[in-house]
Amino acid sequence: CYERAKRLGRARPADAQRWYAASGGSFGLMLASKYMPHYLGVYALFNALTDPSPGQNKPDRLRHYGWMAAAFVVIAAAVVVLARREIDRSPAGAEWLARLLCPLLVLPVAMVLPQVLVAQQKRIVYAITGVLALLLLLFVIAPALAAGQIAGAERVVVGTVADQAKVEAGFTSLFAANSTTDINVTRAQAARNAQSINSALATVQADESALRGADLRLFVLSFVAPPSSHPIAAERQRIKTGLDALRPADEALTAGANQGKVMLPVYDAIIDFTKMYAALNKHDLTGAGAPYPDAQRKVQVAMSLDHATGVPDALPKQLADFNDLVNNTQSRVTAIQNKDSAGTKKYSGLVQAGLKLLAPLTNAITPAYEAKTYGSLQKGYEASIRALKN
Repeated sequence: CYERAKRLGRARPADAQRWYAASGGSFGLMLASKYMPHYLGVYALFNALTDPSPGQNKPDRLRHYGWMAAAFVVIAAAVVVLARREIDRSPAGAEWLARLLCPLLVLPVAMVLPQVLVAQQKRIVYAITGVLALLLLLFVIAPALAAGQIAGAERVVVGTVADQAKVEAGFTSLFAANSTTDINVTRAQAARNAQSINSALATVQADESALRGADLRLFVLSFVAPPSSHPIAAERQRIKTGLDALRPADEALTAGANQGKVMLPVYDAIIDFTKMYAALNKHDLTGAGAPYPDAQRKVQVAMSLDHATGVPDALPKQLADFNDLVNNTQSRVTAIQNKDSAGTKKYSGLVQAGLKLLAPLTNAITPAYEAKTYGSLQKGYEASIRALKN
């Protein structure tokens, strides 16, 4: 076991500890059985001479000698109980048993072992077995589970780093400028940007969930796997760095997603309003009134979302003014249909005054606003990702 641990420890010192612990248990059994007990010292001297500076590739003293002592105590205690029973039957048989199975100290101990302990031998054996099981859990099973969870957590961290390109694509779409005055092209570009932002946000939130799950499992294992406390702490620190990277990305991309949910129906409503106004200028009252229900519904959808996180404070007022423009245009159509000269004049003036609101509303969220508000969050994300890579 010790030689296997040395070979494995050249590449993976942490994984070698389970074999070093197993070698400690083997040495304990060897000492308890009285089979070449001097070999422990000879082997220790050999390793000290041939490998005086092993670095990390050496047994954890607590685990190694703990398992050695546990194995020795369990076997020796069992033999003591057996020897004490044999003493009651045949002293000669007891001496043979003691010499065969344990060091010379067992027989004297067994001879003076109080009768009350002999009577409680089952409980003693159960207690020893329980202690051994606890040691097995704390120093073998739990560290093995911890090693697996640490490796799994590291895969999640590596995956988070690998997703950087997707997240950066979301930031690029968030900061993208509107390159046209054509509302239909603007709407199509906004839809592509929203899709990219939502995809990046989904990636970020999936990585956050995976990292938190891995951190929770390592947190629990830190209490039941004391030998793995240092690698667990190191991996949890990497997870924290990953979460520190994703937190600002989540904030910025959530804002971008909320902006898209507001602006896409706004663009659709502007397209409908453009159709209304064009038909009205052609004196097509039926064509002017037809898009109104859809336009009104889309404006209401946008207004219901205009207080979400990330939506500029000025946008609700702009939406309210645009809603008035749409309603005034419909009122003008109705006034013309009813041959209401006063109403036609009134709403014609209101519509003309409201037309100047369209351009500012179309460009309500500018790249300059996005960069000023969320540029620092992108830098924070990138800095933490660099720390993970290094």
